[in-house]
Amino acid sequence: IASDGCFAVAMISRFEDPIGEYGPWFYSRLYWECGMIGQALYLSSEATGYRGCGIGCFFDDMVHRMLGLFDLGYQDLYHFTVGRALTDPRLIDLPAGNAFDPGLLDFITLVENRETLRKYTDSPLSLEELAYLLWGTQGVKSITEKPVSKRTVPSAGSRHAFETFLLVNNV
Repeated sequence: IASDGCFAVAMISRFEDPIGEYGPWFYSRLYWECGMIGQALYLSSEATGYRGCGIGCFFDDMVHRMLGLFDLGYQDLYHFTVGRALTDPRLIDLPAGNAFDPGLLDFITLVENRETLRKYTDSPLSLEELAYLLWGTQGVKSITEKPVSKRTVPSAGSRHAFETFLLVNNV
C-alpha cells in the first residue's frame, strides 16, 4: 500500500498505561488523535502539492517486530503515507446521489419485501443507481456551522466513524 510514496509514518502510542489510567473509553480517543494527525498530514500534503493516504494498521505486527514491541506498553495504531499523486484514469465522478428517484414505496412494503440474496443476474447498475445506493450509505445532506456533517445515516456525536468502500464488478 502506497509503497512508492515519499515517506510513511507509523503512529505509535503509549497504550497500556493510558487505557489503565483513563479506562476503555480512552481507546477511541487514541484513534481520534491519530485521525487529527492524519488530517494535518492530509492538509499539509495538499498545500505542498503532494497527496496523502491514511492506512489502518495492516502492518502493525510487522512494525511491532521491527521496533521490538512485544507487549501492550506501546501499540502501532495508524499509518500514513505521502507522495506525488498518480492520477487513475478509471476514476469518474458520479451523478448526485440524491437526484435519483427510485419511486415511492411505503416503509411497511419495503420491510415486508426485504430479503437476502446471494445470487444475482448479470444486469449492471446504472451510474445513477450506484450513486443513489452510495448516497444512502454515507450521503452528506448538509454541513452545519460547527462544522458537522449531517448524513443519511445516524452517528453518535456526528463522528461518522465508518467509511464505505466499493469493489466495482458490473456498473
